[in-house]
Amino acid sequence: KNKERLSKRSKEYRNTNRVRLNKKKTEYVKKRKVVDPLYKLKMVVRDRIRGAFMGHSFKKKGSSASIVGIDFETLKRHIESKFTKGMNWKNHGQGYGMWHIDHKIPLSSAKTEDELITLCHYTNLQPLWEADNLKKSNKIFSVQVKLTL
Repeated sequence: KNKERLSKRSKEYRNTNRVRLNKKKTEYVKKRKVVDPLYKLKMVVRDRIRGAFMGHSFKKKGSSASIVGIDFETLKRHIESKFTKGMNWKNHGQGYGMWHIDHKIPLSSAKTEDELITLCHYTNLQPLWEADNLKKSNKIFSVQVKLTL
């Protein structure tokens, strides 16, 4: 009976308390990323895919999991299977002694939407130490060209 009235009241509350609610949400996300590596992985992958599509001026048509090709729990296990000595979920991120999720063939090399989707596939992902990833940047080496996705 009161659906419209409650919806209007809820919208007004969100609008008048936007700053406080955004701050609360930001704090929640930040804390959850520290304690839940799967949540952090989801957020990192989703943000990267969204950014790549926006950067190429393409419209993302499916879920991030469908674009990656597997669910996030399986992706987490896939990344773990590629860990080198010293890598774990506690040292994933930015900074000295940390590792990144790297695209073997950089997303910036995509010319079409289909190429971008192919490069977002989980088979193109690997954990890479931050220093190595920053050194590699968006270069493509001859070994990478031979990579089949």
